This record gives sequence, C-alpha cells and structure tokens, in this order.
Amino acid sequence: MIHQMFSIPIGIYDIGSDRLNQGLLEAIRMNPINEAGVDFFKRSHPAIDELRTLFLQAATEMLNERFPEFTPTIKNGWANQHPSDQPLAPHAHPHSILAGAYYPQAPQGCGDLLLQDPNAGSMWANYTDGPYQYMVYQRIQAKPGRMVLFPGHIVHSVATSTVREPRVSIAVNFGVQYK
Repeated sequence: MIHQMFSIPIGIYDIGSDRLNQGLLEAIRMNPINEAGVDFFKRSHPAIDELRTLFLQAATEMLNERFPEFTPTIKNGWANQHPSDQPLAPHAHPHSILAGAYYPQAPQGCGDLLLQDPNAGSMWANYTDGPYQYMVYQRIQAKPGRMVLFPGHIVHSVATSTVREPRVSIAVNFGVQYK
C-alpha cells in the first residue's frame, strides 16, 4: 500500500473583490514607505481591517486541520511593490508558523510565487520549470484577489515579471497562541 507522507498544506484562496483591492491600493498610496519594523496591519483603514479578518479566517482554517489547540495571530505584515525585471530571491520565514501574501494588483505575467519543495534534494522531486536552476518548486499564479498561505519554513521566491505594470502584494507572518 502506498501512503503519501510529508505533505505540506498550502492555502490558495481567491477571495478578494475590486472594492477591497482598490481600498488596499489606496491605503498603500497613503503610506508608501514600508519602513522596517512598521507593521502594515497596525495602520487604520477599512480595507486593511477587512484583509486582516480574511487572513485570520484563512489561517484559522489551515491551523485547525492540524493544530486545533492554537489560534493564529498576525505577527507583522508589509506591502511590496515589485516593478518588472525584479525577482524576489529565495527566502523563508522560519520564526512564523505560517506566512502568506495577498495580491491587490497582479497583472498577467507579473511574476508567480514559487514555493520550493522541502524534498528538493530527492530524486522524486522533478518538476522544476523556472529560472533558478536546480530549484524544485510549485508555481502559484499571482492574480488580483488571491491569498496564498503556507508554512513559514517553506523557502519561496517570486519569478521575474514580464510586464511593465508592478505587482503589488501584502505579505504577512503568523504566530500562534493557545485557545
């Protein structure tokens, strides 16, 4: 009998609306500088409040599958604006149980999220299709209104954009507390 082991939960939610996306872009325009240590979710704006709620609902759903004794908390968040020809290098968020992104603006071809397979050293991992040679990953298309959550230890990056319009994302890190 064959058993799938070492599965990694990835949450992909197409939940956004034009109203939410426009509100988030407005909030980012109001405070365009993303200084280190400044938490996006501490800002006061109705769209940010709505996104915070959506992130926490999705994180709760993911965590309850495996860790029903925990409640997710948002540790921090920030806005990213990536122009064309600017990939994001592979990295992880090892001190967060979950990490994620929401895309209020993501034109077709703006650079997909690449989640590296944690079994990349294995000969079983053979679906590389991207710019980082010898990196094995799953490609998740960035599109407006899409939220993606994944365990913080997963190495991830963003492919180079092939369009002129910038990709705008809001990233988040989650911690937990006991219920």
